[in-house]
Amino acid sequence: MEIDKQTKEKNFNYWVLLKNKDVLYSSNSSELPEGISIKSNRYSVKEYNKNDKKTYMIVFTPLIFNNELKGGFVQKYISNPIVETTVIDNFIQKIGCELFFSLFSIIAIFLINIIVTVSFSLLFSFGFEKSFRKLIIMSDEIKNGRLDFTTDLSYENEIGDVLLAFEEMRLALEDSLKTQWLMTQQRKDMILALTHDIKTPITIIHGHLELLSGNYTNISEKEKESYIKILLNNADIVRVLINQLNEVWDLERPNLSLNMQNVNVEEFISCIKENISYLCDEKKVNFVISHSFKGTDSCFFDAFRIEETLSNIISNALKHTKENDEILLESFLKDNSLLFRVSDTGKGFTNETDIIFNKFYKGNEDIAYKSSSGLGLYICKLIVEKHNGKIHAYNNANGGATVEFLLPLKN
Repeated sequence: MEIDKQTKEKNFNYWVLLKNKDVLYSSNSSELPEGISIKSNRYSVKEYNKNDKKTYMIVFTPLIFNNELKGGFVQKYISNPIVETTVIDNFIQKIGCELFFSLFSIIAIFLINIIVTVSFSLLFSFGFEKSFRKLIIMSDEIKNGRLDFTTDLSYENEIGDVLLAFEEMRLALEDSLKTQWLMTQQRKDMILALTHDIKTPITIIHGHLELLSGNYTNISEKEKESYIKILLNNADIVRVLINQLNEVWDLERPNLSLNMQNVNVEEFISCIKENISYLCDEKKVNFVISHSFKGTDSCFFDAFRIEETLSNIISNALKHTKENDEILLESFLKDNSLLFRVSDTGKGFTNETDIIFNKFYKGNEDIAYKSSSGLGLYICKLIVEKHNGKIHAYNNANGGATVEFLLPLKN
């Protein structure tokens, strides 16, 4: 029977007796415990087994039918202090020993889980309280703009991961604030430089306006036309200075987005020629173009920005050339890149070529640079670098100078 199998597995035996102690049924073939008396009331005794050195509880329960004692039910199981209490004993009588032990096992497992959970929760809270306090202090430091504190990264657990992430955030914020401070400082320097550069044309404009607006009867019409031309030239200088300053601020933004597209290189170079030729003709400088592109050959770049770069480089070359000199614009593919090269036959660079792309560089007080902001070649450098390209300059062996830049081709 199934009940016999379960009772054997749990060291629980029982016997059903008649009034004369004959065994009507038992859970196994073992003999009835000694000292069993058929009584009308329930009783229990303990028995010590010398073989397995265990104490067993023997419980007798009378079987009464129609108020007449018919026999009894004997239970034998390993003695346990818990099940021997009065309350537990009465409970066992009502639900049965087998069901009691099953319920007791479930309750014990449930209680153990609760105890373990509560214990670990308390240990967790006590162990992490110090770490959480550090996080609060660090948050207050960041809120108040103080980022020069140190972070304890010795924890090798989840809190250690949180502190490491916090430290990475602190370093990122510190770098961001330093970058922001540097950009602010650079803007202040640029404004000071612009103020200095703009002072001369503004003074000239102011002086000539006084002449034109005053009651000077001895000023001829030819002189008035000359004054107006001077006014226009200096107003244009102010406009260029302000535009270049705004453009530098724009190009220095990390999130600047270029208008990248496939550009027909031959058509692009033809457009450059149309825009530059009249400047060269005005100074009587020969402008020559040489390229290796035909038909629909195209490359990927921001046409507006690269045209601006070439215009700045060529305009800079014009300042150092004289009548009958030559400016050569070349373009071809080199090392999986698009190359633009501007060469001239002028006097070349007077200083080291690695500093001409610095912000506010104006040469050695060259007359050609007196009306310059020193931002033209710096803007060229910013545009090329935004294309992930490289730009450099050098003096030619036979005189003159060259500025060239490479733009990587789109993969």
